[in-house]
Amino acid sequence: MCIRIQLSHTTVKDLHSHLQHAYRRDDVRLVRRITVLIDLLVHHVPVSVLSERWGLSRPRAGSRGGAR
Repeated sequence: MCIRIQLSHTTVKDLHSHLQHAYRRDDVRLVRRITVLIDLLVHHVPVSVLSERWGLSRPRAGSRGGAR
């Protein structure tokens, strides 16, 4: 299955703004999450590359992703 998500210029600007804010707050977790989103949705980096680069794993069946 191939799904394509297209972001508006405003959304991309907002993501970059939030990324800079996260850097200023030294929020490493948020920096990582936003960076992965930008790479995936803006730069179209394949999930397999992001998984290797960031040490990501696939969610287990029945899990809700990152919900804790």
